[in-house]
Amino acid sequence: EIQRLWRSFDSKIVLWKYDDPGVQEVTEYTGVSEAVVAAAIAHPKEFVQSIDYFLVLATTLEISLHALRFAPGSNRLLPPVRTQFSVASDDISMNAVVCDPSSGRIFLGGRDGCIHELQYFDDSRWMGRRKCRKTA
Repeated sequence: EIQRLWRSFDSKIVLWKYDDPGVQEVTEYTGVSEAVVAAAIAHPKEFVQSIDYFLVLATTLEISLHALRFAPGSNRLLPPVRTQFSVASDDISMNAVVCDPSSGRIFLGGRDGCIHELQYFDDSRWMGRRKCRKTA
């Protein structure tokens, strides 16, 4: 959807722009400390402002959301930014991440044979915090 391919090298993820062979755009990101085992792009929910997409990264220890934005008036990707949305993997390695573009829901396929959902929400009633949890 963002015309980028991804490849991870331990904790570094590289996003290549593939839709224009004349433009060499590569974005490297090291926003996690463990090896990336799965990644996907998700549409943010309505309460999330000023970002275009989430980069969902699953590592051996956690699943986290990273803000993706494009430069105004272009399709040049700005450097990703880690958000406060993250949750521990509970010793379950995730094989796949799939996102529903219409609802923004994020699903995780675990090596435990279960499908998990990463849920994030704005709980501004409680000290202005945003929360994130994983359900099976």
